[in-house]
Amino acid sequence: MSSSTAPAAQANSGSWSAFLKSIASFNGDLSSLTAPPFILSSQSLTEFSAYWATHPPVLTAPAVESDPAKRTMLVLKWFLSTLKHQYASRSEQFGNEKKPLNPFLGELFLGTWSDEAGETTLVSEQVSHHPPATAYCIRNDKTGIELEGYNAQKATFKSTIIVKQIGHAVLRVPLPSGEIESYLITLPGLHIEGLIFGAPFVELDGSSHITSSSGFTAKIDYSGKGWL
Repeated sequence: MSSSTAPAAQANSGSWSAFLKSIASFNGDLSSLTAPPFILSSQSLTEFSAYWATHPPVLTAPAVESDPAKRTMLVLKWFLSTLKHQYASRSEQFGNEKKPLNPFLGELFLGTWSDEAGETTLVSEQVSHHPPATAYCIRNDKTGIELEGYNAQKATFKSTIIVKQIGHAVLRVPLPSGEIESYLITLPGLHIEGLIFGAPFVELDGSSHITSSSGFTAKIDYSGKGWL
């Protein structure tokens, strides 16, 4: 380590230790705490809604399937395909999970994807500041498939950071008959590992449920490797 980087590393280590002490002694929602600069992300929470549409062809595939059981499997396939981007992509990109920027009330994030699935658009808005909550709508013009939902988080400390995700998503799939089939999707719980080593990462826990208006359900159980 060069002489110029050593003081910065020591300062980061000291800031991280102080941050961990403040977490351990804090009562309430940890999202209101100020994190040290080196752990802050350049991403806003409103941008996270785009992870739902990482693979538009997979998102829209249920709209062209006539069998309800196979449609449910395709919805499950799409949901599973979003998990890595939602919860692991930032650790892979930056080396560890970083705290996203808190959006201001009314902040908008817009997105458009154009590929073989047609044009898929996203509107994501910060609809509440205290507590923070983000609402979003993703729509594919070619198939008419639409995803709407909202997400809020409450973080507490119990030997590690526990994040309760509040909210859900509803996927609406237009059928050839003219009916709209809907899927209610719940969100997993989260906890943050790697705090002691200064390299936090997200692990999923609990369960997610996907419930179709046609009567089919799917349950996804999560378990992490822990800190060992």
